[in-house]
This record gives sequence, structure tokens and C-alpha cells, in this order.
Amino acid sequence: MVARLLAEGTAVIAVDQDPTVHQLPGVTVAFDGDATDADLLACAVDAAPEPPSVLVHALLSEHRAPLQDLAPEHWHRVLDVGLVSAWQAAAALVRHHPAGRPASVVLIGSVHAHAAAPGFAPYAVAKAGLGALARAAATEWGHLGIRTNVVEPGFVAVERNAHRWRDPEERARIRAAYPLERLCSPQEVAEVVAFLAGASSSTSTESACRWTAERWRCSRKYTSVAATTRSRSKTPAEREAVRRDPALTQDGTRPSPVFDTPDEMGWPMRSGQGDVVPFRTAAHLLDASGIDIGQVPV
Repeated sequence: MVARLLAEGTAVIAVDQDPTVHQLPGVTVAFDGDATDADLLACAVDAAPEPPSVLVHALLSEHRAPLQDLAPEHWHRVLDVGLVSAWQAAAALVRHHPAGRPASVVLIGSVHAHAAAPGFAPYAVAKAGLGALARAAATEWGHLGIRTNVVEPGFVAVERNAHRWRDPEERARIRAAYPLERLCSPQEVAEVVAFLAGASSSTSTESACRWTAERWRCSRKYTSVAATTRSRSKTPAEREAVRRDPALTQDGTRPSPVFDTPDEMGWPMRSGQGDVVPFRTAAHLLDASGIDIGQVPV
């Protein structure tokens, strides 16, 4: 991502907790430290040769555990890193923003913001919060010339998860979970970030660029969320049954609540009481009004 921004002639100020950030070629200034530290972020903004016009927030923190076993400190850390720090960094940019100068904030979210998987609650909530933050920022900072957008990748083949995509069987299973049956590369994410950061997207704000994975739904008799809603009217007996038991679906069955522990990606989720069936959706780049303005490579 840094290399792609440098290719656009951007002076990059990098902040990372990994000391190797100082080894990134071409970076103007690098800081190693906690990106949730407001003072460190302020120093990074001050170190820019001119007031920053682009912010890319790409932080990761997660704590995997059953929802009922999470402690408050688990929530606080994941939300501080994944959500609050995004607001801190964006607010720092706004405070140094010259009036009338265009600027772009790009937040790296996740498809987990739109699909629940057991054990991923804090991460999913933090990523979903980025979408709400982008909408709030687009509303409040738009008149300043500041655009705010979110990139929401699915599985991206990086070193952190290399043990999965380098295994032939696991790689095949991951590929099968996406409509185009291929993995996304960090370079492809960087291309979308560069687009949203640059002048080519000057009218895009409050948008979400989403790589939508194939959602897996477990049930006894229905095949997907959409299949639970039928066009035909229910009979009086069916309406009475649903009134007495709201958990019943249109065809008189209940979704199975029993799931195994998900893998790292969160899909597929399997039930011991039913079939696992795919529900495919397409990946599109949407503008703020929800109009399809282009197909995103996934």
C-alpha cells in the first residue's frame, strides 16, 4: 500500500508498532509506536512536509472468543485499535486541514462488518463501526472538502495468514468461498485505496468498496436468508403457528442454532442439524446513494 501511494508521488508518513516500519523504502518519516496514542498521531501529522491531504487507516486487532466469555478489556482494546484510533487519526488530519483544500480519508474495514461469525464479535463490531464513522465524517466534514470512504476486503493473501493460502487444500477451499473463485492480493486492495485517495474519486464520499464473500447459511430445510421469505400468503393455520412461535420460518422450520467453531475466516459455519449451502452475492463498488458505479476485482 505504501509503495502504491509513493507511485502517485505522495509523501508518506508511516506509523506502525513494528519497528521495521523504519525500513520501508521511500517513506518520508516513520514512527514506531502505538497508533492509538493521540500524541504520537499528532507528532506524525506535524512531521508531514505540508498539511496531510490523505489518511489511510489500516489497523488490526482482534480477540476471538465466544460472545459470553468476552471481558470488557477485550472489547476496549479491539475497539480502541480498530475504531477509536481511526477517529483520532482522522480528527488530527482535520485539525491541520487548510480551508478549501481537498482531502481524503480511507478506512480499511472488512466483510465481517456485514456477516456475523461465532467468535469474531469485537472485530466485527469494530469494522462495522468504521462504516458508521465514515458516514458521520462524510456528513460533518464534507463542506471542508474532506471525503471519507471505507474499503472492506474479504480474505487477503498476506504473510500473516500464509499458513492457510500456501496449503493447496485450504487455498482451494478459500477460493471456492468467493464468486470469482480467486484470492485477493494486497496489491489489489492498494489499487482501490489509491483510487479513493486520489482525484479520480473526487465525488465519492461515504462509499463502501466491499469484497463480498460467499455467505454460508445453516438450516434444516431452507437454502438461504432469501429463501425464508416467500411470495405466497401463509394459510390461517401457518399464521397462527408463527404467532404462537415467532422463531418458525415461512416453511415451518427453525434455523439451527448449533454451530461448530469457525475457522480463521469465519466461513463456512456448519451445523450438526442441517446442510451447509452457499448464498452467493456479487462485489460492487457503490457510491453514497447505493448506485453501482463499477465492478471491483475480488
